[in-house]
Amino acid sequence: MGFWLRPAADDDHPVLPVPPGHRAVSAPYGAPRSITASAERITVQNAALQHRTILQWQREAWIAYERVGEIHYGCNMLGGLLSRVRFYGAVRGASNEPPTDVESGGRKPGVNNRLASAVKELVDDLFKSDAAGMIRSLVLNICVPGECLFVQLPATDVTPSRWAIRSTAEMTVRGDGTAVLQGRRDGGQQTLLPPGTFIARIWRRHPQHSMEPDSSLLGIADAIEELLMLQRLVRGATRSRLNAGLLFVPDGVASAVNPKHTAEPPVDEQGDPFDALRASTTDDPSGKFLSDLVETMTKPINDETSAATVVPMLVTGPGDEGAKIRHVTFERHSDQWLTDRIEKVLERILGGLDMPKEVITGMQHVKYSNAVVIDEGMYKASIEPLALVAADAFTSIYLYPQLRALGFTEQEISRVVIWYDPSEIVTRPNASDEATQGIGLNVLSGAAWRRVHGYAESDAPSEDERLYKLLDKLTGLPDQAVVELLRRTFPDTFGHLADPPPQPVTNGDPNVVQFPQQHPTPVQPPADPQRTAIKQVGVT
Repeated sequence: MGFWLRPAADDDHPVLPVPPGHRAVSAPYGAPRSITASAERITVQNAALQHRTILQWQREAWIAYERVGEIHYGCNMLGGLLSRVRFYGAVRGASNEPPTDVESGGRKPGVNNRLASAVKELVDDLFKSDAAGMIRSLVLNICVPGECLFVQLPATDVTPSRWAIRSTAEMTVRGDGTAVLQGRRDGGQQTLLPPGTFIARIWRRHPQHSMEPDSSLLGIADAIEELLMLQRLVRGATRSRLNAGLLFVPDGVASAVNPKHTAEPPVDEQGDPFDALRASTTDDPSGKFLSDLVETMTKPINDETSAATVVPMLVTGPGDEGAKIRHVTFERHSDQWLTDRIEKVLERILGGLDMPKEVITGMQHVKYSNAVVIDEGMYKASIEPLALVAADAFTSIYLYPQLRALGFTEQEISRVVIWYDPSEIVTRPNASDEATQGIGLNVLSGAAWRRVHGYAESDAPSEDERLYKLLDKLTGLPDQAVVELLRRTFPDTFGHLADPPPQPVTNGDPNVVQFPQQHPTPVQPPADPQRTAIKQVGVT
């Protein structure tokens, strides 16, 4: 089974209703929570907020998110999938059933119109600005550092007051007790939070220390650190290859260019950068050779038309001195052990994430550009738990306190929750095969088959092509059936066809053809063998 993000509708490809069996469905309210989350309201005057420091492993987790492509891709994929989930105000029913939308019809025991309207207004206000962005930020912060802040941002001259999810690293408390959200690492784009601003902390509860956050990256922190070190080794070895190394030239080797030397060094009127080097080579042939060598090697870089690009430099000297010229490189070699170790460490990291590693490493089963193919196991193990975390957190930290402030009783409040609708994640494992089966069962049209397989309507067969294919399939059918099919399928062309003459009827032997008679002779019953024998012997 796979899950597909439903594409946007347009005039040529409207989004058709999807059968219930092809949609992801929300879990019952009493479903077990595989990820235990907590939420609490805090204030800028709270000492826990003022003196709390970001844990070291959380800093390393953010570095891993930014530096390790597999972790970055996997977390963003979960955030993108959960951003398609719709959250709504709902009424609790039985524990083995999903809560129902407060706007849906039907009887809702314990929920009056006033309570239903209040729940709807609160949920609409919560997600009025950027619901998808809020859910995506919540998922990323729960997956990476294990916690986030739920903040009511103050109104500005451009935007009204709105709710948002922010990283705990963005929140800083000044000495005077005011809180500031820093949108950039350099301290830019600061948002001052006035006193009394609603701030809540949502975190994935650590099993040993319940007030501390937990994350799947915490369990693989050492592996991530090792992977980053191995990557630095590979990067350093690669950079060492950018150096050209060292060229050793023994004394006694001279340049064959301009062999005559004078007491005064040569002067280039245009300002040659090697003037100083030539000045020191008036009485030093080796130095002269080195200056000419450097010029020969560097001149083609600036002048592609230089003869040095195709003609080697000529040198003179004793024969045994030429063998002493050596090129020494400073590059570091990366052996096979380093490559194998990186693969093993990466395998361990992928095995520790909250998603199947085969989904991250390649997406081998993707067949369409707008599809994210995952199996039902990933939905149950990775997507549904995060949806439950978001629903439970928004219910406990936002909906219930707001309803209490409006004067509703605890009994009324307990009847409603914020729930989720994952129907935008459509479970279509192989739509093309299903469309082909639908054609065979005569439940789909050719236009539907072409749309699923990505063909245009101009690719449909012409009437002549359909006729040839139909005639090829009609071999062996009775003439009357063939004529009737042609009349109904192509009425404009074959509507005038007359009925065919009667077909000859065979009677057992295919080589003997009998035509039907107007008055067939009655069939005589076979004679009794015993009576026939008595007549032949003359016995009466």
